[in-house]
Amino acid sequence: MSWFKSSLAQESRDGASPTEALLRTLSGWFSQTRFRGCAFLNAAAELGSTDPGILEVVRQHKKEMACVVDELFDHHAVSVG
Repeated sequence: MSWFKSSLAQESRDGASPTEALLRTLSGWFSQTRFRGCAFLNAAAELGSTDPGILEVVRQHKKEMACVVDELFDHHAVSVG
C-alpha cells in the first residue's frame, strides 16, 4: 500500500490531476515485467472459498484502497446533492 500512496503523492507533486495520478500509478504497476495482478484478488480467487479469513483480509485491503482513492479526489469532488 505504501508504494501506491507514494506514487500517487509523487504524481500529484509533479502536477498531475487526481485522475492522471491514478492512471499513471496504475499504468506503471501494470507495465512491470513481474506484474501478476493484485495479490489480494488472486488470493481471494484461489483460496477464498477455503478460508474465510482470507476474504476478510481482502475486504480490509479493498477498504484501505478505497480510502486512499477517496483522499486523492477529496478536494476535487463535485456535489451532486
